[in-house]
Amino acid sequence: MKKLFVILLCALMFASCDSEPAEEKLLPESSGSESSKPAVNEDLVPEDHSDLVFVREETNGTKEVWVCSETGEAIKKEVPDNLYYLEDKFGNPLVEHPFSNYIEFCYDNLVNTKPETWEHFCVIEGDYDGSFYRYTKNEDGIYVLDYANFKSEEEFGELIKFSTYGEYGGTGLKDKEGKIVLPPVYGRIYMPFEDIIVARQGIPHAYECQREFIFDEDFNLISGEYNSVGFYYTEERNYIGIGACVGEKAEPGVVCYDKDGNICEAGYWFIDKNGEKISEKFDYIFINFIRPEGNTEGFAKLMIEGTAEVTGESGKTEIISVEKYILSE
Repeated sequence: MKKLFVILLCALMFASCDSEPAEEKLLPESSGSESSKPAVNEDLVPEDHSDLVFVREETNGTKEVWVCSETGEAIKKEVPDNLYYLEDKFGNPLVEHPFSNYIEFCYDNLVNTKPETWEHFCVIEGDYDGSFYRYTKNEDGIYVLDYANFKSEEEFGELIKFSTYGEYGGTGLKDKEGKIVLPPVYGRIYMPFEDIIVARQGIPHAYECQREFIFDEDFNLISGEYNSVGFYYTEERNYIGIGACVGEKAEPGVVCYDKDGNICEAGYWFIDKNGEKISEKFDYIFINFIRPEGNTEGFAKLMIEGTAEVTGESGKTEIISVEKYILSE
């Protein structure tokens, strides 16, 4: 028998790399609103009709959300403020709260060629009130929460770093009074220097899928020209900076632009902490480094050799001294 594989790839909505789930439970009681008639999502109904999901939509006008513009500016956008209540055919809620955005699907896990061993799964996942939830249907036909990313806050020096999840989720910074100083449109925020903040947008699978912004201590954008920036320290706390840009190869939404609004040239450069180039362009730069013990963020990298492997525009790769590119904080 020819093997049958059914593969379902379901991408999680925006998730921050360095935030921890909050302890609080964010499962509000479902609303009793009867504002619209339930409708069946026919495209996702299996043949035996045992997994019917009815959707009741509650419309609440519009709301403002933060998004990142093509040039890296955080702007507000008006979007529909709808809630979706998922119910069975008798009107009973399948989960304890509505969703702002969701996806529901069923699939068979074909572990081998014997149909009697195939496992049938039904999943509902989406976001509500800044948190992400995934529910899976158990053997009793009940959807149980098996994964969640709860909105969270943590100390960030004199500020608070906060993270939300979902279609318009992200990580941002606010002061102790609650004023937002860096809108929540980034996937990761860290401080390599006391007066410099680096914020990443996109997904860190490859440079083509992300871009990184450099802000000063007053949260002014001072560089958005790189898909990746890295700072490597010496034992004396001097440092070397490297900025990389993939140019037009970047995915839509993470293309880098210079201060004149032009797409940045592809290449690697040695840079200072403000993102200013201090070298010629290379096609590739590699620094040998280790991460200090206890460092989970990955940005405090200790350079263990005074050389770098570089590839010039001619395609020739060589080992060079980096002494002239070492800077003090």
